[in-house]
Amino acid sequence: MKKKTILVVVGVVVVLCIALFALGFATMDTPEGKATSTAQKALTHTQVSIPTITPTVPSITDKAQNYFDEYGGKFVVYTEILSLTDCDVLQENFDIASSNNARATPGTREFKWTLGYMAAADDRMTEIGCYE
Repeated sequence: MKKKTILVVVGVVVVLCIALFALGFATMDTPEGKATSTAQKALTHTQVSIPTITPTVPSITDKAQNYFDEYGGKFVVYTEILSLTDCDVLQENFDIASSNNARATPGTREFKWTLGYMAAADDRMTEIGCYE
């Protein structure tokens, strides 16, 4: 959806540019006797505002909140995992969570928490290119 919105805005800008370019060839006389292009006249009387589109990248806090909401556990653990940039340390965190998960009883909150920590570590490793 974001790509579609960007494409629509780009399309509108292109159409406006083409229209203003075409209008620039037509001239009209002003009361002062000066020849003025239609485009110049339109630009002096019209303000065109094009919205600025800035892509939003979810912050570490936002991502941690998503994991916390889905899996529970400790919010600070998610923020620590998502802040890591060392693939080896991320793998160690994944391995610890996996080991704890293997000892937890399925269906318990501890089991779900460790799944969340594993998911966060795995997603972070993918995000920073550890698997490439």
